[in-house]
Amino acid sequence: MMLMMLGAGNNGVKTLSFAQRNARRVLGLGLAAMLSLGALGAALVAAPGTARADSTMPPDTVFKSWTMICRMAPQAQGDTTAPVPYCRIYHRVRVQDDPSKALLIATARYQGPDKTPMLVLTLPAIANLQRGVTFQVDQSQIYKANIQVCTAQSCVSEFKLTDDLMKLFRSGSQASFTFGINPQGEVKRDVPLAGFGAAMDALLKAGH
Repeated sequence: MMLMMLGAGNNGVKTLSFAQRNARRVLGLGLAAMLSLGALGAALVAAPGTARADSTMPPDTVFKSWTMICRMAPQAQGDTTAPVPYCRIYHRVRVQDDPSKALLIATARYQGPDKTPMLVLTLPAIANLQRGVTFQVDQSQIYKANIQVCTAQSCVSEFKLTDDLMKLFRSGSQASFTFGINPQGEVKRDVPLAGFGAAMDALLKAGH
């Protein structure tokens, strides 16, 4: 879940000048690059509206552009242990004329006993794993995150939301994610941040 800033400093990461950023080609994705919401159900483990095994769990709640869901994790056949509850918040960037398809899914959760905030990006399967993802909130510093895995259905990038990133995501209006696509090119997807802070607060309060 490597994350780095692209800018001047002792880390030796090359600075992207304003001219270089604007010189990038941003290509539109065709149908092959679209993510089927059905194929990406695993990204959220269970889609909103799935029956909850425990009626005491928080209901699905919309916080402007973000939605919180709470579910019981699926169990393997024959598993007799108690199901484990989990909660997530997410935003889907949908195809404008076909809401049954998504171009990117951003999911946030708290991980482990330390409640470490994590962001998971589910990208098209044609995303370039080696090039990773660059992103910025509004006009802030540009960051880079790795893509950990790609399958026939999608690619996944997961990284920690550091204190600085949490401040940016809570106070910002839009996060822009740029990633390479195969065989060549780049695309940018914008994720609105309205309601992100309130959704993260509710997620922490839910405790799962």
